[in-house]
Amino acid sequence: MSRRTRSRPTVPVEAGRPLRLEKALPFLLLVSAVCLFFWEIITGRGFLWEDILYQYYPFTFHLLRSLKSFSLPLWNPYMFGGMPFLADIQTQVFYPLNWLFVPFFTPDQRHVFWLVEFKCILHIFVGAISFYLLMRDQGHSSWSGLIAALSFAFGGFMVGHLIHLTIVSTFAWFPLVLLFFLRALRHGTMSAAAGGAVALGFANLAGHPQMSLHMVYALGLLFFVYIATNWPRERAAFLRRHVPLFLLMVVGGFALSAAAYIPACRLSGHTVRELLTYAESAEISLSPMAAITLFVPKFFGSVTGAGTDSVQYWGGPMAHFYWETALYLGIVPLLLAFYGAFASRSRMRWPFLVLAGAAILLALGRHTPLYRLAFDFLPGMDRFRIPARFVGLFGIAVAFLAGLGADALFNYEPRRPRSASFTRFLLVILASGGVFFALLASGGLNRLMPQLQNGRLYANALRQTGVSLAILVIAVLLIWIGFRRRLPASAAARVAAPLLVLLTFIDLFVFGHSFAVGTVAPEHFYPRNTIVSRLEAEKAAGPFRMNARRDNYMLLQRNEGLIWQLELLEGYTPLRLADVAAFNVPTGRRNDLMNVTYRIEVDSVHGRLEMVENPSALPRFWLADTCVVVPDRMGILSLLADSAFDYRRVPILEKEPSPRPQSWIGTANVGTVRLISRSTDRIELEADCSLPSLLMLSEVFYPEWRARVDGRPVEILRADYCLRCIPLSAGKHRVVLWYDAGPVVLGIVISALTAVGLVAVIMVGRRRSRGGGQS
Repeated sequence: MSRRTRSRPTVPVEAGRPLRLEKALPFLLLVSAVCLFFWEIITGRGFLWEDILYQYYPFTFHLLRSLKSFSLPLWNPYMFGGMPFLADIQTQVFYPLNWLFVPFFTPDQRHVFWLVEFKCILHIFVGAISFYLLMRDQGHSSWSGLIAALSFAFGGFMVGHLIHLTIVSTFAWFPLVLLFFLRALRHGTMSAAAGGAVALGFANLAGHPQMSLHMVYALGLLFFVYIATNWPRERAAFLRRHVPLFLLMVVGGFALSAAAYIPACRLSGHTVRELLTYAESAEISLSPMAAITLFVPKFFGSVTGAGTDSVQYWGGPMAHFYWETALYLGIVPLLLAFYGAFASRSRMRWPFLVLAGAAILLALGRHTPLYRLAFDFLPGMDRFRIPARFVGLFGIAVAFLAGLGADALFNYEPRRPRSASFTRFLLVILASGGVFFALLASGGLNRLMPQLQNGRLYANALRQTGVSLAILVIAVLLIWIGFRRRLPASAAARVAAPLLVLLTFIDLFVFGHSFAVGTVAPEHFYPRNTIVSRLEAEKAAGPFRMNARRDNYMLLQRNEGLIWQLELLEGYTPLRLADVAAFNVPTGRRNDLMNVTYRIEVDSVHGRLEMVENPSALPRFWLADTCVVVPDRMGILSLLADSAFDYRRVPILEKEPSPRPQSWIGTANVGTVRLISRSTDRIELEADCSLPSLLMLSEVFYPEWRARVDGRPVEILRADYCLRCIPLSAGKHRVVLWYDAGPVVLGIVISALTAVGLVAVIMVGRRRSRGGGQS
């Protein structure tokens, strides 16, 4: 038999089929797959849950409402007593897609929530299409691209994190980043590097710096492994071409997102993440036992928006370990990835193999020394938790290798000895699956996993293993058909390729389609009840805060203040200000100092929750005629907790004020303060001081706030650990405080200039490409 050779490994096109339909068919298939996978969500019969409902929906609601009123939300007074909004990068203020949604905003909760759900699902589609285009750009067949795209888009990482909007929104751009990255390596053009910078910039603006960091380190690893494995042919271009293009891509991507990243970096040093330890960072590490879920994804049970579709998850101490450690990528892609790893001739085989290995070792976290080395020595790694999220990079590497394997399979050459070796490997996999099933059925795994002595858990593990074994048998059979020597390549591809694609989708659909479907509608989770109506009416009388939570009892949900524009002490974000988080003083004193006018009252005996007034709350703005200076911050908390200390009259400062307040003798009033105007980012007051006094503001201290007294800039002092204070001389004063947008403006300028530069590079590159006759 003669050896078959191809200049471009593609599956032959059927005669007479219109070329346009042939090109459009994969895209139509991916659109159909996404719609079918998320049909309950799209049609409103189910709802995304967890962090989408708790965090990202209130963020989006507040953002779209602000943008529609032509206001850029800098400060957020509705969570934790006050914190930056725009600088919290998870709010996605500068993400272009959010700005496209602004005209569609209405106060209707169900409508806005659907926009958030649509955005999540749209990024699954973006990831699928981008991965397909990545494989096609590498010269691989449409069927190969479809299998790789399905594995990436519907694999455990993307589907498991669909409830985390920013993770999905960021990581969905990585295949497109890789497309331009590999194109820049292959062709050495600035336009390709600029395209990668644009894709990376979009990913950064999507608001999950941890995923951005993973992507950049993955690009660096791929870059250096590619150069090392191709050194003889790439040596001359390494410093002259490859390094500058790599830097253009990475630096350009972050410069494009400077509008979001400059404020976010300034916020980072003031959040609880600044205090992160290695033990906290490595808390959710991938367990070695999770290797079972590569083939049997629900062996340890499952978690869904409605509870579970098997048995309650027992593979980790808490439910969120299920989605944080979700490894499953489909049995067909995993087998094809093994084949691609040793049968493909692609020069990118080794770089992605190394990426898969490094990612899985890092995901193991505290179980290997590699994550500790990364935490200690790689910049940025000490700011993030959950090493198990490196399974995202593992998934993208396996999906790429699966595409290589599918292409090698569909263009099989029978004389290659590796094909026979892989056939033996498939038989070993089948035999191993059978042995595992037999051990499980006979109770041989009970000593290793005592939980299997529970009847329900055991029955589920047996059932799930049986299903996976059946899929494995079908997958091996189809791959064997692709290997058949008596079939020409075109016939084998026509038989095996569509069936492998279909089996991949069915497998991943059964695994993950029910995970994202919750049962709680947003208007039921955030109802406009009598408490909300009463608090909304009270706002007209002046600003106040509410303490809506005590232990596990809540009158209002943690981020509900963003929906109704109510100022709460509670909130839900990992970027909480460290000062507020550490403000551990007795609850009553904290509420008084924070201007908590209403608080929760819990009757645990009868299970009743009530909202009651707090008559001892200090005003939002008031004048003090004395103070004490305590430079030691822990000493401030100790003094505030001292029952003998008069916290209502004596503020605690960290430095001497100028002018220092003078105390009245007797009971004369020190003066008055009147609120003139107030918005989220600006406060204007009028103070009338009989003697030098301290203007006390029950507003959370943050260094981006600025103040003027009678038109002159003054320093805002930190008072009572985390609040604000401005010294005033005797007399009448006009005091204005505002959130400084200078860093935001600087970031916008840098982003705009970078965008212009990158577009110019891309346009020049396209003209040169056309002039040179290149496609």
